Amino acid sequence: MLLSFMVFVRTARNNMKKITGIIFIVILILIVGFLAAKNNNPSTSSNKLQVTASFYPMYYFSSVIGGDKATVQNITTSRC
Repeated sequence: MLLSFMVFVRTARNNMKKITGIIFIVILILIVGFLAAKNNNPSTSSNKLQVTASFYPMYYFSSVIGGDKATVQNITTSRC
């Protein structure tokens, strides 16, 4: 009886350590996520939509559709 109680206490203590560790990691991830979202302000002060295209046809299409309401940036070089 005493041995089974000691095993129960030891198991409960190990489970509590695991749960505490998991809660700590989740809280840490949430804090980092909130801080990253808070510092994600665009560097430009305009109210234009910022679009980034991965290749030229998408860049052209986005700039035609967006017109003067969007700032379009192409991440590929103009060289072939």
